[in-house]
Amino acid sequence: MTPDPDTTGWPPGLRLALDQLRALERPDGLRIVAVNHVEVIQWLEVTVSLPTDGIPRGQGIGLRARERFTFTIESRHPLAVPVVQVAHRRWAGTPHVQWGRQLCLYAAPGIEWHPGDGMRGFVERLLWWLERAAEGTLDGDDLPVHPPVAYTRGNAGTVVVRADLAEHAHDAQPVLLVGLCLPRGERLDVIGWTTPQDYTTRVAQDHPYTWDGAVLAAVPTVLLAGQIGFEFPEHGAALLDGLATHGVSSNDLIALMGVTSHGNVTSAAQRGIEAPLEGEAWQHGPGGVPSMVLVGTPSRVTVKSLDVVFRLDPSIV
Repeated sequence: MTPDPDTTGWPPGLRLALDQLRALERPDGLRIVAVNHVEVIQWLEVTVSLPTDGIPRGQGIGLRARERFTFTIESRHPLAVPVVQVAHRRWAGTPHVQWGRQLCLYAAPGIEWHPGDGMRGFVERLLWWLERAAEGTLDGDDLPVHPPVAYTRGNAGTVVVRADLAEHAHDAQPVLLVGLCLPRGERLDVIGWTTPQDYTTRVAQDHPYTWDGAVLAAVPTVLLAGQIGFEFPEHGAALLDGLATHGVSSNDLIALMGVTSHGNVTSAAQRGIEAPLEGEAWQHGPGGVPSMVLVGTPSRVTVKSLDVVFRLDPSIV
């Protein structure tokens, strides 16, 4: 066992968390390797060693006889969910491993995390996660698909996709589309889809798509035939590289972005968006629409057969 640190001045939640972990220590079980109190932000970092030789191996992650994990615990414990990380990248690319090192134990922390379970419940959840990860069943066929994670900022705005994509998806190759959007301030509602060719024709004819009398904006959209991974990259160049591995060339995507930007600029006046003064930029983006790319990945289907009737929304003209 590691020596007990001086907990004088620690928030009660951190002292409780350490006491709970101490109660779990066993010579042949959980061992506390290091304790670090980050006083500036009142966090507790506890590195533990757990035996994993009793976990059955499968098609998932490789486990050593013992694995080390670092728990980051907030002063609000047990109300705040701890975070668990590993020091290696052996499990990078595995579902529910963020940044290659952080394990996502709870898909919905607000529902699944029970403060009354404390650190014992957290360790039990970690062991359950390791069992599923070793089996390769973290994303089992009977479980909902966790969408790829995208880390945004509070001022990024909101996109609500209301239109179905099923009839446009292709199970063998990627598909490029144009999403037809109804702007609502800082929010875009995607209410329909069209092909880049049809959209280009409508722009050239100065005949924009409308819905209930409102002129629609456009956003470039990519539908992939396979999963892109658990996390979307944070930079455009990395996104282009990732999409290229799925058969979407950078030239084609940039060309589509140019087409939609041009269409948004030409329809701006009809949408009530004033053009910027000379030397100034458009607010929010070209034509008043943020520069963005919607990326769709396949959903899991567990039914053996499914009859679907598609209907085009007659209000989009």
